[in-house]
Amino acid sequence: MSSALATLKPLPSLVALVLAGGQSRRMGTDKALLPWQGEPLLSRTCRAALACTSQVYVVTPWREQYRSILPATVDLWPEPPTLEPDGKRPGPLMALASVVAELANCDLAHRPQWVLALACDLPNLDGTALQRWAEHLATLSPSVMAYLPQSQGRWEPLCGFYRVACVASWNAYLATGKRSFQGWLHQQSVAMIPDVNPAWLMNLNTPDDLADGQGS
Repeated sequence: MSSALATLKPLPSLVALVLAGGQSRRMGTDKALLPWQGEPLLSRTCRAALACTSQVYVVTPWREQYRSILPATVDLWPEPPTLEPDGKRPGPLMALASVVAELANCDLAHRPQWVLALACDLPNLDGTALQRWAEHLATLSPSVMAYLPQSQGRWEPLCGFYRVACVASWNAYLATGKRSFQGWLHQQSVAMIPDVNPAWLMNLNTPDDLADGQGS
């Protein structure tokens, strides 16, 4: 069991998980630490998440390099530093599944119904919008497993909400050797978050993305 579970407070509805376990190969440097308007990207994303839940965790195998830049109320959830046979990280779906499996096994007082999954490199993410989206979770049909925005006809899997109950489906999908979030989502009932400003979904993968975003 993860040591992060010891920090869980009673919260029956929502936990935010900010993923910072990628290798940033295309950027050439750790995206989470890149400054945006004078603040590291990871710190900005965590502050936005805190607008809709008091329970925010950074999921990463590199806890030591992030602790000093995080808001004091944000905790770290250790992710194993294992690699796939091709030398790459297992990917965000695997990371989320491992954490949510532990959350699903918590006692009822600590078990959330939903998780908010966020990439660490969303510089324009709006905390007020996240709060508004979270308020709609209670209105969704029990059959809906995810509540996500779309961009150019594709789901944005790392800027939205998942039922903790979907972990069984995640594990079954991952057991087949598949890792694609889009592939899993095509098999599920997903509700679309309406009226999303495209700027909120901008993420940064390359130095050109960073330069273009800061120049806009």
